[in-house]
Amino acid sequence: MPGPAARLGKRRAPPSKKEKPAWAAQRAKHVSKKRAREQTRETIRARIAELETSPAGLAGLSDFDTLPLSAPTLNSLRAADYATMTEIQRAAIPVALKGRDILGAAKTGSGKTLAFLVPLLEKLWREKWSAMDGLGALVISPTRELAVQIFNVLCKAGREHDFSAGLLIGGKDLRHEQERLGTMNIVVATPGRLLQHIDQTPDFNVDNLQMLVLDEADRILDAGFAKTLAAILKALPKKRQTLLFSATQTKSVRDLARMGLTDPEYIAVHEKAVTATPEGLTQYYLEAEVDKKIDFLYSFLRSHLNAKTLVFVTSAKQARFVFETMRRMRPGIIVASLYGSQSQDKRLEIQREFAERKAMCLIATDVAARGLDFPAVDWVIQLDCPEGHETYLHRVGRTARYNRKGSAILVLRPSEKPAMLALLEQHQVQLSPIQVNPNKMASITPSMAGFCAQSPEYKHLAQKAFINYVRSIHFQSNKKVFTLAKFPATSFAMSLGLLVPPRVMLGRNRHDLKNQSFELAKLANAADDSDSDASHADSDSDVDDDNFTQMPTKKRKLSAKDAAKADGGVVTRMDRMFSRQNQLILTEGFDRLRDATVLERSLPASATATTTAAPGAAREAAGEADQKGRLDPAKDAL
Repeated sequence: MPGPAARLGKRRAPPSKKEKPAWAAQRAKHVSKKRAREQTRETIRARIAELETSPAGLAGLSDFDTLPLSAPTLNSLRAADYATMTEIQRAAIPVALKGRDILGAAKTGSGKTLAFLVPLLEKLWREKWSAMDGLGALVISPTRELAVQIFNVLCKAGREHDFSAGLLIGGKDLRHEQERLGTMNIVVATPGRLLQHIDQTPDFNVDNLQMLVLDEADRILDAGFAKTLAAILKALPKKRQTLLFSATQTKSVRDLARMGLTDPEYIAVHEKAVTATPEGLTQYYLEAEVDKKIDFLYSFLRSHLNAKTLVFVTSAKQARFVFETMRRMRPGIIVASLYGSQSQDKRLEIQREFAERKAMCLIATDVAARGLDFPAVDWVIQLDCPEGHETYLHRVGRTARYNRKGSAILVLRPSEKPAMLALLEQHQVQLSPIQVNPNKMASITPSMAGFCAQSPEYKHLAQKAFINYVRSIHFQSNKKVFTLAKFPATSFAMSLGLLVPPRVMLGRNRHDLKNQSFELAKLANAADDSDSDASHADSDSDVDDDNFTQMPTKKRKLSAKDAAKADGGVVTRMDRMFSRQNQLILTEGFDRLRDATVLERSLPASATATTTAAPGAAREAAGEADQKGRLDPAKDAL
């Protein structure tokens, strides 16, 4: 029979004093790595501290590898093919690594995104930021498209880090964002959505915020987010590092810098440049009347089938109409449209397709004019005149990015040409004239007229495009450039396929009309009553070029009270009663008057005399009669 040793097997010999357990070796390895990381952090801090003693810092260096950056950041930049720094990156990153606030200004396409993302990642890495620490960095962008683009670059530049990042934009599920927001270390957001989470999300804590980035600050303020941004800054901690970047330095941006930045370093790398646009950009202007614009665009696309073209128009209605026209005419190139009223998923899908294709035409509003990075755009065509030089610079900034080549064409009406060219020259923008080859110019007006006759939907788009273009000119503040004097309404309408120009209402908005003084409106309506009737009698007839617009008037019927005042008479109680819009709803005083009259008619003469002698008894009798059966005010006649 086997003994206990045979049943249990051979015993393992006890470990010697020189041999360590496995867990001890793993712990020693972990401690060694931790010490190495701490030593690396101290080395990087020492290199950054050297920047304080050097006046030029590291601004003269050209590669990311020469900067005092962490290994995760450098590895991520190498994997994303980011090797050489741009001018704004060489100037801004060393200053931001020191912990200073920055007020930066640079041309479009100069690489501002990495100029603030690299210091952002480095600051959190040096602070040993983890998911338990909550929100450490916040990036605010004016538009959803730019926020998505910044988030994508962040994912590339921070792929080797352990930080968690989130994107907060409108058009997404708010509850889904709230469930995950408490563990985010880096957040890229639009102002409205961010303020909504600050007010409504309990787990969103901003007390430990280390860095705030405001990208395209001038665009944030121009879009009407000034109050929203002020509320956000009020909720954030005062002790933080703030980086503010903008393509233009306006007064509102400087005011924002004074409010949100502490002793900032002003960085403007292109301030002494001869031109305000990139060197690789070739700029032209084309003088053409409004009725020739669509013909020019169609002819241009037919001649540039292998180019990537970005076309800017003023409004979403125009973008829809031009896209539908090109889709029906089939110029031989893929055409898409991008405007603000599209769904967020649709806009992202169109941006992705335009970025991936080598030959395509995108018809867009100014929603695509700021910050969006479309690679290898060959042509930017501004089919409608921009409202100012800032809008022009942002539009043409979609091409010739990162030292590449690109071309831009600005289409100007004869009335817009002198003032607009002078305005651009004042801001260091030089344009060369260009002419259209008559042999390649094709007219698509007959085809568009056929589309309007066959499709009510297409005709409606044409009418809306006409109305929105005219209104956009009317409401522009720079009247030296934009004017409706001698506007060719009939020829413009016919170029859209319409037989007559639609009537355009150029009055004030509904809020102003609703709150205007009734006395002033009454006098204006009384003075223009005869002219208004005559002008509206033939509203369905053809309209002349000089009379295709009309100011709306809000008429109000004169009441008996107003009529009596106008005649200089006395307004009686009955006048006020019959001037009521709903005469079936009477006040309590009229109810008592009616009840007393009915009671007087129903009682005999003796009771009437008693009522006259004793008013109190009459009121009691009227009360009893009312309790027995009160008459319906809607059926009772006075």
